[in-house]
Amino acid sequence: MRRAEPSQPARPTAKQLRPRREHGISLVELMLVVSITILLAVLVLGAIARARGVARGVGCLANLKRIHTAFFHYANDYNGRFPASRNIAGKNWESLLNPYIGPKHAFECPADSDIFPNVGSSYDWRDVAEDDNTLAGKSATGPLRQDRILAFDTLPGWHGRHKISVVRLNGTAETVDETKWFDDLDAPVRIHATGSK
Repeated sequence: MRRAEPSQPARPTAKQLRPRREHGISLVELMLVVSITILLAVLVLGAIARARGVARGVGCLANLKRIHTAFFHYANDYNGRFPASRNIAGKNWESLLNPYIGPKHAFECPADSDIFPNVGSSYDWRDVAEDDNTLAGKSATGPLRQDRILAFDTLPGWHGRHKISVVRLNGTAETVDETKWFDDLDAPVRIHATGSK
């Protein structure tokens, strides 16, 4: 009988040398997945907020265009003139325009959560105290500067910091810087013979 020669232990393979790992994810991998998920959520929520802001701005400008049209329909029925004052026979300008405006929500800016619930309108119009600057009682077909503001948001800031939505006599509705709005309301509405201001 032959003597069995002692065999040398087999060398471990690379696969056998690797430490055994339980199936699952490590803490580092979990933190990475959570971080990516949070980043994506922030980006998506930011995009949704911007889209909502744009939609509110578009809705507001559409309301201002309806108000513009209602003012001119009112003037057509009342000797070609805009409403004479802030209060005619106990009525505010919104109630005077109601027959011409269509839906009641046309006076509600989608971005306004403060003024409309308390007053019933998110807008105001160019009914200022100075006779040269007001449109109250003026002829809608007179020599008026068509680039002057007719109606606007009650407060700036609903559509961006220091921004306010306006509609001009020519029907252009836009969001402008509040300083331009103030300057416009301080300027005369009539076209002077010299063509200035």
